[in-house]
Amino acid sequence: MEFISYLDEADFMVAGKIAVKKTQDPFSRALAWAYPFIFFLFIWCTFLLGMILDSFIRTKSGWSQMPLRHLFIASAGPAVILYYMMIFVLHPLARWPVRRRRRERFRSNPACQLPTTVIVSSDLISFRCAKGSSQSTWDCYENWGERAGIVVLLTRAGVRQIVKISGLPSKQQQEFRSILAAALPQK
Repeated sequence: MEFISYLDEADFMVAGKIAVKKTQDPFSRALAWAYPFIFFLFIWCTFLLGMILDSFIRTKSGWSQMPLRHLFIASAGPAVILYYMMIFVLHPLARWPVRRRRRERFRSNPACQLPTTVIVSSDLISFRCAKGSSQSTWDCYENWGERAGIVVLLTRAGVRQIVKISGLPSKQQQEFRSILAAALPQK
C-alpha cells in the first residue's frame, strides 16, 4: 500500500495531543505518579503549616487552647482552596509553552511541511520526502494511536512518527488500520 501524507500545522497540533502509551516498568510508572503528587503535597503542607502558624499568632494561643474544628476551618479549608486554585491556574500556564514549542517545531522543520510518500506492508513501513527517506520494520515501533484521521506511531526510542490518513478513501484507511493492528496490537 502506498499513499501521500501531507501535514499542516493544525494536523501537527492534533498529533501532539494523541496519547500513545509507552510500555514502562512498574517502578517507572510509580515514580511518574509519585513525583507530582509529592510536589503538590509538599506545597499544600507548606500552606497548611503557614496558615496554622498564622492563626496561632493572631489568636495568641497554644496547641491546647485551640479547638480542632476552629483549626480546620481557619487553616485546612483555605489551604485546600489555595491548592485547587494553584492547580487550575498553573495547569494551563504549564501547557502554554508546550503548545508554543510544538508550533515552533513544526515551523522550523521543513520535512514536516513537505508531502511524504508512505509505503506500508505487513513487514515494514517507509517514509520518503524531498528531504530524505527512512525505512524500518514493525519491530522498531512499540505502539500507535489515532484521532481525527491522524495516526501517531511510537518507536521504541520514543520518537513519534505522524501519518495523515484522513484524505484517503475509507477502504484504504481500513486497510492501513488492519496492517497496523496486525503489526502493532494496541496496548
